[in-house]
Amino acid sequence: MKKILFTVDYLGMGGIERVTSIISNELSKDHEVNIFGAYSAIQEYSTKAKYLFKKRNFFQNLLLYITVAVDRVMNILFKRTCRIFWYIRNQSLIQHLKKNSYDTIVLAGVAMYAATYIRKICPNAKIFMWIHLSFDYFFECGGQLEALAPWFIENVKIANQVVVLTDTSKEQYLKFSDSVIKIHNPVSFRNQEEIVNLNEKVIAFTARYQIWCKGFDRLMQVVAKLPVGWKIAIAGDGTKIDKIILHWFIKKNCAQNKIILKGAIYGKSLINHYQNSSFYVMTSRSEELPMVMIEAMSFGLPVIAFKQPGSKEIIGKNEYGILVENGNIEEMLEKINQLIESSDLREKYSILSKKRASHFQIGPIMEQWREII
Repeated sequence: MKKILFTVDYLGMGGIERVTSIISNELSKDHEVNIFGAYSAIQEYSTKAKYLFKKRNFFQNLLLYITVAVDRVMNILFKRTCRIFWYIRNQSLIQHLKKNSYDTIVLAGVAMYAATYIRKICPNAKIFMWIHLSFDYFFECGGQLEALAPWFIENVKIANQVVVLTDTSKEQYLKFSDSVIKIHNPVSFRNQEEIVNLNEKVIAFTARYQIWCKGFDRLMQVVAKLPVGWKIAIAGDGTKIDKIILHWFIKKNCAQNKIILKGAIYGKSLINHYQNSSFYVMTSRSEELPMVMIEAMSFGLPVIAFKQPGSKEIIGKNEYGILVENGNIEEMLEKINQLIESSDLREKYSILSKKRASHFQIGPIMEQWREII
């Protein structure tokens, strides 16, 4: 039995958080597994692993908020970041590791920037970098992430194992590490017998309210031109600022009557979200391996997505769904209308979706994880 630590920013709604709970639950059958949260005690997903979060006092929180604010100003004005700010963000994790030993430490989220520090205090532990961001988004999107890229690569180089989700990322990270493995995330619903209604005038969309990354601005342009009677149901949530921006986009595109905002939903409510839709659309600018798409496909929902590393990994060359040139709104609308007008086409892609989703079952994926742990 090994002692394993997974890190997350928090265990709220999101693909990284969900898959962490799934993988840690499976590994808990044979090992002692903990999950360490960097920012919040929020835990939306049940886990067999113990969820650890060290509550900060007033002064620690104040220091964190100040460093985050200063770091963002530095990035906006000078396109730079300061490493000490990221050390402060990971200070509670580093303090935990000074007092507790682990055989394997799986870093995700903000903790990936602490790998070089962790190597010094845990010289005998196996350190994994579990990268959920696509390479192109991380290194070419501009802003804070691109400013951090050189330092991020330093952390990648000292890791014993780099785990990525797509062939595209594996090819890129092999330039910096010889220990790169691709392991898909598993589908979270085991529902291959569930029946979907492909005749509802509803299109499913599931995402956090990360406006730019998830392409909500693009989505609203699509919504504005949907045929009469059709709506897009959005499952997800975000910060107060994100909500304000989203509502501004909805109003700007006169889409108030074509949008159903369901908020953050789980379990049966999320299942109903997929079952009561005719197909699924994704407008993200970049994804590594979107679990929400695999979930939708597991119910037999046809999928349409802009072409980016994650959608290409899942859909292939239009083998299991419909790929659209990234950012081409007119082509997206054309493909959506084709699905709307043809029940036969929806049935065809529904069968293909279920076939592809079956490739993401947890059994073979856990075999890969057990081999490297």
